[in-house]
Amino acid sequence: MILHLHRMKNLFLSIFFVGSFYVNYAQLQIISGSAVAPPNYEWMAGLSYSYDPYDQFCGGALIAPDWIATAAHCMEGETVSGIKIFFNAYYLSQPVTGYFTADIDTFYIHENFNNTTYDNDIALIHLRIPVTAVPPIRIARTAETELVDSGKVQKVIGWGKLKKFAQGGSDTLMEAEVPIVAQSICNTPNSYDGEITNNMLCAGFMAGGSDACQGDSGGPLFSVDSNGNEVLTGIVSWGNGCGDKNFPGIYTKIQNYLPWIEDFTGKLSKINSIEANNTKVYFSNNVLNVSSKSLLQKIEIADATGRIVEQFQSFDSNNIQVPFHHANGMYFAKIFSNYLSQTTKVFVHQ
Repeated sequence: MILHLHRMKNLFLSIFFVGSFYVNYAQLQIISGSAVAPPNYEWMAGLSYSYDPYDQFCGGALIAPDWIATAAHCMEGETVSGIKIFFNAYYLSQPVTGYFTADIDTFYIHENFNNTTYDNDIALIHLRIPVTAVPPIRIARTAETELVDSGKVQKVIGWGKLKKFAQGGSDTLMEAEVPIVAQSICNTPNSYDGEITNNMLCAGFMAGGSDACQGDSGGPLFSVDSNGNEVLTGIVSWGNGCGDKNFPGIYTKIQNYLPWIEDFTGKLSKINSIEANNTKVYFSNNVLNVSSKSLLQKIEIADATGRIVEQFQSFDSNNIQVPFHHANGMYFAKIFSNYLSQTTKVFVHQ
């Protein structure tokens, strides 16, 4: 029986579980997976039911400053107000280094998504405020067929389960390598028996092993181009079991949807050529840390009601550390640099 993974609190993909925030990366290897060390894959987005990343239920990828690609089945039955997006939360229980969240403006589920076959399992999320602190990942162009050739190694990342029958997902963002498996092989009678459409990619090992599992539907499958740049090739969609023999993971083939995506986003080649400001704000040890690629001019900090609680001036630095003694909670940092301004949420906890 094929396991189609519908929306629930920990949906698909896994790579690992770890119970402690203090991580020895060399020891964290399971099913050919390993912990993601910050600041890798900053474009990785988490979908959560609250501002707390611990309520994460799906993954996504930032493909433009205000657009995220994810799975259609992650968004079915959801509302704009019911989902938050987060970035840089490598450890869900203690997302302190550069962690910030974003609100959703709207989202679009592919009009031909079939929640029985999972064909066209793709959705786009539009953010209320563009994210300039994180550079987007590039989407594979239609002509770049070599990126998804049979045997081409991909990576998949997420916070899902370590084992098929594990009770929970991973506190740590994990990654694993999975090669593309030819559609003809995955469609054999002892595998998916014809269920893999041309809109899907099959990636993993026919012998079993390294694979996706429950916890990160909507998360990215990506490869590396000839210039060494990460390129989004797929979206975690569905599968039969986790690492089971003859049943690799199934991913939405994102190359097939570039025209559909650009109908909403505009030309991604143009968007992705814009250099992100890379402004980062985070709170640690009663200090607000602000850094930017450009010279910082002014910083305004507002509380959840919009009331400005602090203002700082700086005209000769790209990095500022200032004392910040206010109640725990979410604040809004508006950063003025020498060529733009942006607003970022800051999570304060003593």
